[in-house]
Amino acid sequence: DYTNTGYYLETPSQPPTPGPCEMQNGSISTCDCEFTDSGGDTGSYSSNEDYTYTICPDDGTKVRFTFSELNLGTGDTLYIFDGDNASAPILYQANSTSPLPSYDIDASSSNSSGCLTFVFTSDGSDQGIGWLGDISCFTTCSDPVANESSGVIKICNNAQVTLDASSSVANAAGGIDTYNWDFGDGSTGTGVTVSHTYTEPGRF
Repeated sequence: DYTNTGYYLETPSQPPTPGPCEMQNGSISTCDCEFTDSGGDTGSYSSNEDYTYTICPDDGTKVRFTFSELNLGTGDTLYIFDGDNASAPILYQANSTSPLPSYDIDASSSNSSGCLTFVFTSDGSDQGIGWLGDISCFTTCSDPVANESSGVIKICNNAQVTLDASSSVANAAGGIDTYNWDFGDGSTGTGVTVSHTYTEPGRF
């Protein structure tokens, strides 16, 4: 005969602690990681999530996020904000119908923190696979200051105009690499000094 002399209590399973580059509440400083939803690169996220995660550069530059996969369930939304909190301007918003972005999501030149803040919410059903992408960092370049004339210059039809950008200056070391002109009539030019003839009357 067999006599039961006790009980075996199974320890409840706990969700794994998310890795540093998986969606969660908090922040991290890094310029090199694979950023995913809370399920990691092999699992799906859970229902009823509400996470805010800020990723900042670790070297004084700016954060760039490049999607490689994106699949959200109906009612689930991912927001990316241009700063170190969710009150910053929004750069991107994805839901179940959003295509995979073909461009990088970059912290803007006016974003002094260089951070991106990710906010993700999911509802109680229909979870998607989530997302996968790379976090990297980049250095922004300052736009040069173009020295331009003020007021209106009147010329005759078919008269040649010479434009000179030699007094323009760069905001960073290294000088200005290229000079690109848009004459306002559908024509363009390159070079420090250019000439152009306007064949039609108008204001350009």
